[in-house]
Amino acid sequence: MNILSRQENTGNSMNNEGNDKRQGTISSARFNLLSSMVGGGSLSLPLAFHQTGNLLLAPIILIVTSVLVQQSILFLVKSGIYSTASREQGATSEDEGEMAGVPRQNNRNNKKGNASYENVASQAFGPNARIFSMALVCACCFFATVGYAVLLRDMLEPIVDSLVKPPEGMGGGPTLARNVAMLIVVLCVSPLTTWKNLTALRNVGAASMASVLTVGFIVAYRSIECQLGTGGNQENEGDNDSNENNLRVFPPSWKELLDAVPLFISSFICHFNVLPIHNELRCPTSDRVSRWVRTSIWPATLFYYVIGFTGSLYAKCTPSGSVQGNILLDFDEDDPLLLLGRLCLAMTITLAFPMIVIPARDILVRPIMGTRFGRRFLQSMPNNQPPLLQNSTHDHTADIPS
Repeated sequence: MNILSRQENTGNSMNNEGNDKRQGTISSARFNLLSSMVGGGSLSLPLAFHQTGNLLLAPIILIVTSVLVQQSILFLVKSGIYSTASREQGATSEDEGEMAGVPRQNNRNNKKGNASYENVASQAFGPNARIFSMALVCACCFFATVGYAVLLRDMLEPIVDSLVKPPEGMGGGPTLARNVAMLIVVLCVSPLTTWKNLTALRNVGAASMASVLTVGFIVAYRSIECQLGTGGNQENEGDNDSNENNLRVFPPSWKELLDAVPLFISSFICHFNVLPIHNELRCPTSDRVSRWVRTSIWPATLFYYVIGFTGSLYAKCTPSGSVQGNILLDFDEDDPLLLLGRLCLAMTITLAFPMIVIPARDILVRPIMGTRFGRRFLQSMPNNQPPLLQNSTHDHTADIPS
């Protein structure tokens, strides 16, 4: 019996060590960051380009925003490393006074990181900032989830209306059938939100990027077709003098410039997933981290430029001489490419749900697992610990002096 017990303990120890190792590659980290960043917000960039001047000022704003986002991500990663090192130094000084100034290594390049937003905020601004930062990240993820759910419902509208006829006089907007369809899709993707880490979602991120690239190709194709005069809403061409001025260098007014700047910024929001992705990246040297961030931000910037510039040109084929906040709404409803674009965008939004929910989930679960009740709960189930708890409790085990 003793031999069996030792073998069982050895197996459990090996499993725990495997769960604590970094498994992410630069490729998986890139897909996860891109799927957190590139999504439905890119459909607003044609409007931003149209308002700020698609020939000069809009590309400049896009490039400046990309540089600032890249630097902010690198600063955030460094802050997470420093906050973790400070916590490890504090834990070491309690047990080993003579080693108080030396942080424990613990095979740092292979062991999964434990940096988190609440710890960074606590180290920078004091203990009261911990709760505030947790609330901010949860609120950001919550409102992003709500916005994506509404956009998903709108993208599923033609399919739902073909199956269930909407009420008389009901245009776009919520109906019972549309809301039920949205709820069914969200419930189908919900199991992905229980996976233990973001690296396990790398294939989901790749599928999401393939879908959003298809949407970008459709927007670019229809816009170029409109410029060549071979398709689009040609009956609207020339109805408005502004159609002749769809190429701009500068914005027509300060108001339009100020309205467009938030659209550029919101297209790069991904910071709530930066630290979780970095915690799982194998061998996170400064060169590899810089390469991961650089090869994520600039391909996204190129995609944003293509969809923003070409989409803004479609203003020539709209009655108002402008484009809407969602460029897909400017296409003909019976356009087969529009239906394909809606389906691809719906898939992109659906696959993005886990990337938005998991950060908030971990923030909510970590404090519970750090309590006495949480530790007792974990001790009562050492052999069958769920994947979700394996990942969410990692931060607190690092606080316990060895």
